[in-house]
Parts: sequence; structure tokens; C-alpha cells
Amino acid sequence: MRGDREGAIADYTAAIELPNAPAPFVAVARLPRGNLRDERGDRTGASADYTAVIELPNAHAEVVAVARTRLSKNLPTNGGHLD
Repeated sequence: MRGDREGAIADYTAAIELPNAPAPFVAVARLPRGNLRDERGDRTGASADYTAVIELPNAHAEVVAVARTRLSKNLPTNGGHLD
């Protein structure tokens, strides 16, 4: 169903939690989950997803680059500290 953000977040979460999921797979699931969290105003959750993508070993460079960009735009203006 188009526009079912909560359902999409649940699906991405299920994919992230798959046992032995390879890092590139997890990164590709975390990035859009972070985007959806950001869209609904969950800056902390979005930042956590973007940070996790950046820290994953063997994540694709393109995905990491997007996560870095999103994270830098998602930082609050209170001295750089996350909520």
C-alpha cells in the first residue's frame, strides 16, 4: 500500500533483524528506514539509523555517503549534540 510509512518501517526493521544478514543488506534497509523516521519527525531514530549505516563494515560506499549527508543535515543546531 502506497503511503504506509509505519508498515514500511516495520518491514525494514524485520529485514534489519534477520539473523546473519550481510552488512550491505542491513545498510540498504537502514537508510530508507532512517529517511522514513526523519519524515515523521523522529530525528533521534533517523540519526541512529544513519550512524549505524556509516559504522557497518562492508557497507557500499554510495550508501555510506548518502547516510553521511543525511546525518549532517539531520544534526540539531544545539552545538551538534543529538537529542
